[in-house]
Amino acid sequence: MSTKPTDVHLSFLEVYTQVCRDRMKHSFLRQINACVDWRSIRTLLNKKYTKTQNAKTVA
Repeated sequence: MSTKPTDVHLSFLEVYTQVCRDRMKHSFLRQINACVDWRSIRTLLNKKYTKTQNAKTVA
């Protein structure tokens, strides 16, 4: 079974495109953060998924 040799040295183009992708991803996530009201979502999730203090396990 042969394996494809991997080049550990990245070209300038590969590094540049990775940086551009990362910037676009972070820009998109910042826009989502600005649009979404996370407080109401967090409140809803906390109400739904909090453990009750008086929960008893069945033995």
